[in-house]
Amino acid sequence: KNVDSAKSVEPGRPAIVVGQLARDLGLQMTRKSRALDGFRYRVQGQQLHITGESPQGELHAVFDLLERLSCGWYAPGKVGEVIPTVASITLADDLDHTAISDSINRRFWYGGKGLPDKATAAWLDRNKAEHQVGSWNHAWHGLVQPKEWFTSHPEYFSLNRGQRTTKQLCTTNPDTLRVAADSLLRKMNDDRALIYAAGPNDGGNLCECERCAKLDTPGYLEPTSGRPACADRVFGFASQLAGLTAQQHPTKDLGVLVYSEYSRPPRQIERLHANVFPMIAPIRRCRFHGPGNPHCESSQLLLDEIAAWGKLTSKLGFYVYNYNLADTLVPLSKISYFKRLQQATQSANPTELAWIFETIDSWSTHAPHMYLSARLAWNSRLDIDAEMERYFDQFYGEAAAPMRRYWQRLDQAYDTTPVHTGSQYGLHRIWTRELLAQSRADIDEATRLASSERVREAVAMAAAGLACAEHFMSIWNHLVACEFVAAGKAQERLKTHVAELAKHTEPNWIHDRYALGYYTRFVGLTVDAGAAALDDGGAIVARLPDAWRFQPDPEKVGTEQKWWLPTFDDQKWQTIATVSRSWADYGIGEYQGDAWYRTTFEITKPVPSGDLRLW
Repeated sequence: KNVDSAKSVEPGRPAIVVGQLARDLGLQMTRKSRALDGFRYRVQGQQLHITGESPQGELHAVFDLLERLSCGWYAPGKVGEVIPTVASITLADDLDHTAISDSINRRFWYGGKGLPDKATAAWLDRNKAEHQVGSWNHAWHGLVQPKEWFTSHPEYFSLNRGQRTTKQLCTTNPDTLRVAADSLLRKMNDDRALIYAAGPNDGGNLCECERCAKLDTPGYLEPTSGRPACADRVFGFASQLAGLTAQQHPTKDLGVLVYSEYSRPPRQIERLHANVFPMIAPIRRCRFHGPGNPHCESSQLLLDEIAAWGKLTSKLGFYVYNYNLADTLVPLSKISYFKRLQQATQSANPTELAWIFETIDSWSTHAPHMYLSARLAWNSRLDIDAEMERYFDQFYGEAAAPMRRYWQRLDQAYDTTPVHTGSQYGLHRIWTRELLAQSRADIDEATRLASSERVREAVAMAAAGLACAEHFMSIWNHLVACEFVAAGKAQERLKTHVAELAKHTEPNWIHDRYALGYYTRFVGLTVDAGAAALDDGGAIVARLPDAWRFQPDPEKVGTEQKWWLPTFDDQKWQTIATVSRSWADYGIGEYQGDAWYRTTFEITKPVPSGDLRLW
C-alpha cells in the first residue's frame, strides 16, 4: 500500500505488484487497444505483476485472474457470486497473459433507467462488460439546435407535408452540413470521447424536399413500413460530416444507428468514410430469432443486411434488444440468438466492434442470456457453449442438471417456433401446455436438489419467472374462450405475483413497470374491458368464430365493389384466425394498408332484452 518505488519491492519476496510499480519492474503491454482498457499479468519469480493500459484495464486484470481461479459473477448481488474456498493458490511459473477486448464500446442500457444500479454496476465491472467511449444516440436535434436556428433558418430543417419542421434536418442544405460540423468540432475540442453521435432524431419524418428525396433509390423500400429506404441520405450526410471533422480530429468517429427507415444498406454508397462508425439497431427485425434463422424471414433479411454493411465499413456496432418487443413478463432465452449473431458478426469481419445492449432488469425471466451478452461484450469470439456450461454448473450448483434442461428447452422453443409477434400476442404458441409442464417438472426437481442458500435463491428466482408464464397462459386461455371474469381473476393473481417479485432486488427479479406496463397496454386492455362488461350485468349471447374470411385491399376498392354486402361472394378470400394467430403467421406481417374481414355466426339461444352489442 505504501510502496512508491520499484526499488522497495524485494525481488525474492512473494508479492502482488499492480500498476506503475509493475511497469517499473519491466512489465509492459505487448498489445494495444483503441479502447485503452487492455491488461497483462505475469508471474515473475515469486511475484505476480499486473498492469493495464489504464486503471480500468488493471481492474479487468484482477477479475480476469480471479476467474482463472474459478471465481465467477453470474448475476448482480450475492446470489450471482461464486467464490471457491481454497487453502492456497498456485500460479504456473510461466503464466504470462495479455488480453484486449475486440470491442471498443460496451454498454448496458439498463432497466429503462439508462444507468445500472450499484449491484449491477459492480457485476458489469467484474465481467469487463461496461466501457463507454462515446455515443451513437439520436443526435440531429443537438447538432443543429432548433431554439438557435429554426426561426432564422427554417430551411436547415426537414420539410414534412409542405411545412418546415424541427423533426429532422434537411441534409442536402450545405449550410446544415456546415452548422452540424461546427457543432461536432466544438464537442470534439472539449472532451476525449472517441465516438460522437451524428444520426437522425428518433421517430422518422425525414426531410421530404425534392433534393433529399432524390437521394433515395426508387422502389427500394423498408419492408416494415413500405416507405423509401433512406440509408443513402443518412450515411451520405454522415460521411460528409466525417470528411470535415476528420481534418481536425482524425482519430474521432461519428456514431450513427442503422435503424428504422435507414436499416437497409445504401445502394449508392460503395464505402463509408473511415470515420463513420455505424451501429446496427434492428428495431424493425424479429427479436426471437437470430440472424439467418431458417424459421424467420425477418432474421434472414437481417443476416443479409449485416453482411452488406460489413462490406461498406471496417467498423461495425450492434445495438441488441435483450428482451422481446413490448414483453418482459415471461421467461425468454436468447442463447441461440446470440450464437447466430456471433456467426454473422464474424462473417462481417469488422476490425472494430461496439456493443450496446438494451436490457430490462428482469432477472427471473432473462438471466442466462443477460449474463451471456455481458460476456460477449468483451470477447465476441467467446465459446458460447463452454461459457454456458460454466454458467449452469457454477450458478446453479447442485441443481445444475434440471436448470440446464429448463433453460435449454426454453431456448430451443423460442429458436425453432415460427412466431415473430411481439406485445405478448404470440406467446401462446411458444408456451404450450407441454412446455409449461416440462418446465414445471424441471423447476420442481431443481428446488428439491438445491441445498445451499445461494442456490436455493437462484432456483427460486427462475421459479418466479416460470410462474409469470403460468399466470399469463391462464389469463390467455380464459381470454380466447371469452371467459372474461375468470381472466380478470387470473389477472389479479398475476398482479399479486409480480408485486411480490418486485420486492426482490440485487438483482431485480422483475421490472414491474415494464412487465405489467406492457401487459396492461396490450392483453390487459381486453381482459379489463371484457370483465367490466360482464360485471355490469352483461351476458355473452354468441361467441364469434376465431377464423374469418380475410382479404387485403391495397387499392381501396372494397367499398366501391360492395365487399360489405351479405350477398357478396367471398369464397376466394383466404381464411385466417383472429385470436389464435396473427398476421405474421400468414406471411403478411409487414402488410401496410386496408383489409377486410367477413364472418357469419348464429345465435342459438334467446336474446335477452336490452342492448345487443357487437364487441
